[in-house]
Amino acid sequence: MSKRLKEHYEGSRSNILLQQAFKKYGIHNFTFYIIEYVDPFELISREQFWMDYFNPEYNILKEAGSSIGFKHSEDTKVLMSSLKKGFTHTLETKKQMSLSKIGIKNSFYGKTHSEEVRKRISEYAKNRQKDPFLEECIQKQPPNERIN
Repeated sequence: MSKRLKEHYEGSRSNILLQQAFKKYGIHNFTFYIIEYVDPFELISREQFWMDYFNPEYNILKEAGSSIGFKHSEDTKVLMSSLKKGFTHTLETKKQMSLSKIGIKNSFYGKTHSEEVRKRISEYAKNRQKDPFLEECIQKQPPNERIN
């Protein structure tokens, strides 16, 4: 709990309302309790129960485990965008991300497109312009390693 409190106090948990209240009233004017120990699998439902029960003033988000209803400011959106510009994942990270979506972990696992959607995808693919750089890369690959 001291780690969580420290994160809130230092601002790494990003609850601006709580941070401002700490500055205004002093942290010594707040009391923190562990109200229930729960199994990690029940954590979100129990957190929601207690949020509904107490209706805490300093919780920014009203739904446990979700950021529904939270909106970033325009300044924050611009900052986040600028931090991501030029960033690319390493090949190892891309491989791990790909492996994490294989089989039952894939959201489309066990599902199929309707015939109408298949036709639309097919028509789109037929009209799509080929990327000259990609075509050049494919031609440079040994024939046994090519992906068509």
